[in-house]
Amino acid sequence: MPSSATLDQVQAHFRRSSYPQMAAYVADVDNGVVTLAGEAPTYYAKQVVQTIAARCPGVAHVANAVEVRSWR
Repeated sequence: MPSSATLDQVQAHFRRSSYPQMAAYVADVDNGVVTLAGEAPTYYAKQVVQTIAARCPGVAHVANAVEVRSWR
């Protein structure tokens, strides 16, 4: 069984992506489950952060609790 990703590994994965600022959405990593939280300006941003997290080695599941808020 492959090892589970850690918080540091997931945040480093984000920093190497085209969207390093999205590492701020990573709230927790536990036994391969990444929990995302915070507020995003669009549904697209919410989906991008989930996709990046899911592609990190050692991530088995992403719980996306990011809320979409329109900022004006």
